[in-house]
Amino acid sequence: TPGTVISDVYAYEKPSKRERFAVLMCNMLFIDLVQLGERHRRAGYSCKNGWMGEWLTP
Repeated sequence: TPGTVISDVYAYEKPSKRERFAVLMCNMLFIDLVQLGERHRRAGYSCKNGWMGEWLTP
């Protein structure tokens, strides 16, 4: 049941159901990657510049 307290992050079993499966196809143009932590980090990757990453302000 959603919201039930469990002993650790993977202490549950979720049976697979065919109706929950999907194939997604997309054409990526930009990836905005964010890592939240003691000091947040953010990077951007664009297909326009050959997926060369650059640091962005969080």
